[in-house]
Order: sequence, then C-alpha cells, then structure tokens
Amino acid sequence: MKYEIMFMSNILRACGYIGVNPNDFNITFDMFEYHRSVMHGIGHVYRTMIVCALLGEKLHKSRDGFLAFCGAYIHDLARRNDDMDSNHGMRAATYCFPKYMNLWKKYELTNEESRIICSAVQHSTCEWMRPHDRGYDVMAMLKDADALDRCRFGETELDTNLLRFSPS
Repeated sequence: MKYEIMFMSNILRACGYIGVNPNDFNITFDMFEYHRSVMHGIGHVYRTMIVCALLGEKLHKSRDGFLAFCGAYIHDLARRNDDMDSNHGMRAATYCFPKYMNLWKKYELTNEESRIICSAVQHSTCEWMRPHDRGYDVMAMLKDADALDRCRFGETELDTNLLRFSPS
C-alpha cells in the first residue's frame, strides 16, 4: 500500500510538472475509432501517458513532456488491429487530433506544437527526426514510453540501446 501511494504521488507530481490535470485526459472505449483493443487499449494509453509525464519531469522538459503526453493520449486511438498497423499514427493525427480541439485550446497549444504532436504520433513508421530537430524530444519521449510498455507482451528483455534517453 505504501508503495502504491508513493507511486501515485510520483505520477501526480510529474503531471503537475508538465502542467497536466489528469482529470482532463480520461480515456473511454468509445474514443477508439476502429478497434477496441486490450493490447493497445486504455491501459496501454494510460501507461504511455504516465511515462511521458515522468520523462518530461526527469529530463527537465516540461512542455516537451506535455506534448509527448498529448501524443500518447491519441497515439493508438485509430488502430485498426493489434498487428503491425504502420498507418495508425497518421490516422490518429488526421482523425483523432482534431476531435480534442477544446482540450488543446484549454492547454494553449500553438500551431507549431500541434504539428509537433501530430508528427510524434506517427512514430511507428520511421524515426525521421534527428536530435537537433524541433520536436525530436517529443517524438523520442513518446517512442521510449511506448517501448517501455512492451512488458505487456511478456517480453522480459528490453534492448536499452534502442532507448533515446538514459532515464528511460
């Protein structure tokens, strides 16, 4: 019980650091456009969001952590299946991102930040951004957070050489 309280307080602290009220980011099955998955469903999305918040705090990149958190919020909502669906990120950017404009306005997303989120959610096709590019850290946090949730597949070994940040 003590560990759970400590874990929750770390999550809430990280959300506060990146400027997020977790109550604004509820996820329901009806948000998923095509496929209501367990593998890439509500639990996975929440875990990815949490890791983005924790990375944002750990890396001292509050706004980039927030943008990665927003990307995690929509990144799997447009999956058509649990297999290799290389276009799910593009569909999320195209069809899901606009559905949450009121939420993005509440958090005062700029046009550039909106483009960065939409680019980051397309992380499954290739890593076309480089460390010096604006938006790279957002994409990298989202990719690391997504990769760290591989334990849900029963994978016991994670190739840490593929992670982009040492805190990951």
